[in-house]
Amino acid sequence: MAELEFNTEICTTPDNTRVHCMTFTGMINTSTFPQFQDTAEELIGPDAHRIVFDLSGLTFINSSGLGELVRCQDSCREQGGDIVLISVPDEVIRTIRIIGFHTIIKIFPDRDRAFEYFDSGDIDAVEKEYAKIAPKPPPSGKTRRPKPHKEKFPRTPIDATIMLVIPQPDVFSEILEMRWGNENTSGRFSVTSNRTEAMTVVSENRPDLIIIDNTTKEAGDLCKDIKLSRDSNLISVVRLYAKNVGNGRDLRILENGKVSEPFEYAELFAVTETELRRTATEKKFLLHQTSFDFPNREDVLNTANDIIGDIARQADFNEYDASEIRTAVREAIDNSFRHGNGRDESKGITVDCVLDHEGMKITVTDEGAGFDFQYYLDLGAKTNPQERARMRQREGKEGGLGIILMMRCVDALSYDEGGHICRLTKKYS
Repeated sequence: MAELEFNTEICTTPDNTRVHCMTFTGMINTSTFPQFQDTAEELIGPDAHRIVFDLSGLTFINSSGLGELVRCQDSCREQGGDIVLISVPDEVIRTIRIIGFHTIIKIFPDRDRAFEYFDSGDIDAVEKEYAKIAPKPPPSGKTRRPKPHKEKFPRTPIDATIMLVIPQPDVFSEILEMRWGNENTSGRFSVTSNRTEAMTVVSENRPDLIIIDNTTKEAGDLCKDIKLSRDSNLISVVRLYAKNVGNGRDLRILENGKVSEPFEYAELFAVTETELRRTATEKKFLLHQTSFDFPNREDVLNTANDIIGDIARQADFNEYDASEIRTAVREAIDNSFRHGNGRDESKGITVDCVLDHEGMKITVTDEGAGFDFQYYLDLGAKTNPQERARMRQREGKEGGLGIILMMRCVDALSYDEGGHICRLTKKYS
């Protein structure tokens, strides 16, 4: 559930000026800002000081992100270059205008115009081009009819059925209803106040997206009910967290998106509408998708494995295949607990489970340093289990059969990111 992705390429302008083009997909918020900052710092240098930021896929940018754009501009200008923004969505350009950065950062409609700027450096042309994208507001002497409050937010581009779960309706719920429950939209918006009412709506109306205020009693159990049921787990869940509230130290079923206070309505709208687009596509080929995480404690390992087993049964795997899935996943989780995280309870483990028409894909991620997984995969493919056990005994060590066992239980086993991400695939018989 990555919230921000980058793609960087080196381009050449018509006058053979070297330009780096970075395309954004997702949003720049509190959680993704460090990623944006680190990527920008790594990119900018003596050989990369003319930068084009393509924001066509950016749905939201917070104040920290805006500040980072200025830092990038200063760094590039110190080396005789500059940054420009292209294909800026309306929501983002409004934010840029509000903060006043449209007066210092160049903005163009497309890459060709940006290349022209780097070739010519024509400031006048830049200002004329910007005027086409973001015209100045009417002169102060002009009378403008004030708009009602509900029209301050742009209409959602997706009509959908959305439910808000909040202890008691308030101004916040009224604003969301203006967004999604207006008579001009074909979608529906409803408000419930507890777990029981919410699950009744889920069973009867099957909403496309559910927003859960985390101050609601049993908010975590409600998320669990939705995401672990075969009938409702593809419903997108967005949770609203209070400021400085931790997620606890127990196993936690993960939401699809989250927003933490303090947040702007624009950020919440960006998160929910990104989720609506995602689920509209994934529902065409996915049957189940569940993610959960838990602290690196031995007492929760069985609970984690039971969840995967229950999903396998709901997916109509026969008991033989379901047993192999449980065995492989338990081994992967146990390896993460003992070897990856080194039994360190301050670390955690995340499990992602996806079911499609071909079978089940499970990803187990720990917070360890990784290991030489290719060596052990090759060893597991070539070594007889008994020989491997004896080898370990001669070395005065225990175990050594985990990867071999997993390879025999599933159809595909692989590792990513240096070895702390384990991927298992089990196809239907």
